[in-house]
This record gives sequence, structure tokens and C-alpha cells, in this order.
Amino acid sequence: MSRYAWEDRKARDNVAKHGVSLEEAETVLDSDMARWFPDVAHSRYEDRFLAIGPSKLGRLLVVVTSEGGLRPANHLRMARHEARTP
Repeated sequence: MSRYAWEDRKARDNVAKHGVSLEEAETVLDSDMARWFPDVAHSRYEDRFLAIGPSKLGRLLVVVTSEGGLRPANHLRMARHEARTP
């Protein structure tokens, strides 16, 4: 059972839009390798954070969370050029 809550419609929409399930995105939030950053650009009405890290499938994901990091709000796969370090 998940520790995170999300709407079924949101889950379907995120798979269609990003090709990543919320179940996979959740694994980033639990990863010791994830790095967390405040999402100050989008935190006007609620606290939001970005978690960047590997999923259980080994893909590098950015997961946007709200409500103190308890609910995946959105996620996306990083483009290959975004994942490269200089």
C-alpha cells in the first residue's frame, strides 16, 4: 500500500503525458540517492519541492511534490541532454 495519495485521473494523465507511472515516481521520493530542492517558483500557495533521483527502473526522474512531500503532484523524465553533467 502506498504512503502517498493521488487521484486516479491524475495518475492516468501523467502516464499519458510523461510515460512514467506515479508508482514509479514514488520510488524516487523514497530513494536515498534523491536530492530535494524547494520549488520556490511554484510555491506561492503551498510548500512544493522537487526531488531529482533514480526510479526503481533506473530512470532519472524529477518529481514535484506538495503538502510537505507526501503527495506526488507531477513528474517528468529528464531529457538526455538535461541529465548530462558538464
